[in-house]
Amino acid sequence: MRLLLARHGPTFEKGQTPFYVGSRIDLPLTAEGCDRARALARALKASNASPVIVACGPLKRTLRHAQIVCEALSLPEPLVDPRLTELDYGTWEGKTHAEVDAMNGGPAAREAWDKKRRRPADAGFSPDEARAERDVSSLVAELSARAPGRALALLVSSNGLLGTFLKSVPGAYERALLAESLKIAPGHCGGIVLDGERREVAFWNQKPETMNLRLLL
Repeated sequence: MRLLLARHGPTFEKGQTPFYVGSRIDLPLTAEGCDRARALARALKASNASPVIVACGPLKRTLRHAQIVCEALSLPEPLVDPRLTELDYGTWEGKTHAEVDAMNGGPAAREAWDKKRRRPADAGFSPDEARAERDVSSLVAELSARAPGRALALLVSSNGLLGTFLKSVPGAYERALLAESLKIAPGHCGGIVLDGERREVAFWNQKPETMNLRLLL
């Protein structure tokens, strides 16, 4: 299986102060966010790449991003899978960086999460890391059976979860942590090859316009 991971496009307008948006805040895509989804569809079409499976989380931002791609490529409606839902950020949900920095743990706690994915002990993030890893592992196993060989599966989710998919490739998650490169920006993509014993990251955190799908396909 070839796994194309897409983070939904922007949900904040230009100049708006961003805040932590988890599973309890169901923001829609902005106009730019919709454009990012169309850019992904154009990239897939230009590479003659048609996913055999398109799946997404149930939140508006992931569902609409996936729907735009499916509509542009004349594919069936995306499958909605709760395992692709963004994390619940607990007491951080809805708070800006400045507001989180004023809480217990201060800026160090926020930076530890944003750069190293170290969860703050008292913030109540959920699901816990072990559960998130089990969900991703079970989803990858199911998709591998439905999209064997060189078949392409497109998954649309959110930044808090997407990095967990790197654990499908031995050492990839740890290398990304060391390089502080685990994050996928809004509208950007990552590609992972999971084909028998061949497991590798083709690219990570790339814009649809610049990602090299040939490395994945």
